[in-house]
Amino acid sequence: IIRSDYYLSGLAYCGNCGGKMYGETHTRQKGGRIYSRRTYICSTYHSYGKSQCEPNRLDSTTIEGIVLEEVKKELLTAETKEELLIEIKKRLKPDLDEKRNNTSEIRRRISEIEARVNLILESISPENRLFVNSKLTALRLEKEALERQLIEAEEKKTDLGGLDTAAQKAYELLLSLKIACASRTMPLLKEILRQCVRRVVVNFRTRRYGRRMVHEPIGGVLEIYTLDGVIANSTSPLHRGGGIRTPDLQPPMLAR
Repeated sequence: IIRSDYYLSGLAYCGNCGGKMYGETHTRQKGGRIYSRRTYICSTYHSYGKSQCEPNRLDSTTIEGIVLEEVKKELLTAETKEELLIEIKKRLKPDLDEKRNNTSEIRRRISEIEARVNLILESISPENRLFVNSKLTALRLEKEALERQLIEAEEKKTDLGGLDTAAQKAYELLLSLKIACASRTMPLLKEILRQCVRRVVVNFRTRRYGRRMVHEPIGGVLEIYTLDGVIANSTSPLHRGGGIRTPDLQPPMLAR
């Protein structure tokens, strides 16, 4: 049965066909005992069969362990809240400074236009009225465009919420990640991982093992957000995608 109560359901992809991989639980009885095996299976194969892809499966414990360790290695290196907040603020400060500098520059240009308008008005006469009017119209349009830019720039600064607020948002996400990794609580961990992991792509090969055909993982790549990426995502959800690290998944790591 396909299940969604797996950490990486929808984040794991079959490298052979590009389809998503979802959790699947197999249960069998042997010697009076019941055994369960949790895996991720290619959704393309599950929906359309061998005509579209092979029954490519991943052991859930193995791949989940790899992903959690890589995420912790990337995002949970700070030992204390103070260390983490300092690091987050250090990453955020250049972005905030850039936005502040941008608004200051726009205001300076608006002030220059206002000063030029005042000078032109002082020099107006019947002889140059038409020329002055055309010049004033051009300056008015330029000022209006700058005022619109200023409003947009101020909104971006407000959206970020200031250094302390933005740092707190990112810190709360990483604190939740730390708690979720320690407790392995579902669905908390599943939700947090969706904010820290972009995707996991695993490639497979088919080979004969005795009389059976075996479909085994041979490597892949894990795309996880760096601290910069997590900060960007937590402070501006509409601009996801920046700051990604892509460690390779080697065959020995994926061995069951």
